[in-house]
Amino acid sequence: MKRVMIITIIFTFLIIFSIANAAFCCTDGATGQERCYLDEDGECCGGYWYPCCYGFNITISGPNVIRIGQKTPITIYIENTGAFTDTYDIEVEDISDDRILVDLTDADSVTVGPGQTRTVFPRITVIAPITGTVTFRIGSFEAGFQSIIFEIFESDDYLSLPEFTQFSMAGLMLLIGIIYFLRRQRYSR
Repeated sequence: MKRVMIITIIFTFLIIFSIANAAFCCTDGATGQERCYLDEDGECCGGYWYPCCYGFNITISGPNVIRIGQKTPITIYIENTGAFTDTYDIEVEDISDDRILVDLTDADSVTVGPGQTRTVFPRITVIAPITGTVTFRIGSFEAGFQSIIFEIFESDDYLSLPEFTQFSMAGLMLLIGIIYFLRRQRYSR
């Protein structure tokens, strides 16, 4: 009975030790040779070893001062760090103020190949002088989702109407002068 207990304890120890120090054998993508890797080094994807099968990085840039009433494009960069082509969905997760409008037309989904970076251009419109944030949620079912925040520091001046250019303002002032002159002539008689 003691032998059975000792053998059971030794086998249990060996099984636990081998699970804790398990390695994965896969083909090396660079050399084409079979190699064994530790779990923290990456993953086996389609028979080849990669740092990760599905992964991505995102960054955002654009003007943080937005003119009121004008659609301002911002740029979201999506870099596929995985081993396979993936399609990433872009959606607005949160807007800090209801006077901020986000247009995701043609910017709600993008397909990116492995090692490539693609850009999308959502457009932001503010309808009042405010500061705030827009939180985008980007990802795929395979790679997971990440959130990124775009900050609006301030809103610039209102857009003037296109019919009030400098030429039209000068014409308007001239018209006011002519009307004033004619009215004075009419009442002075």
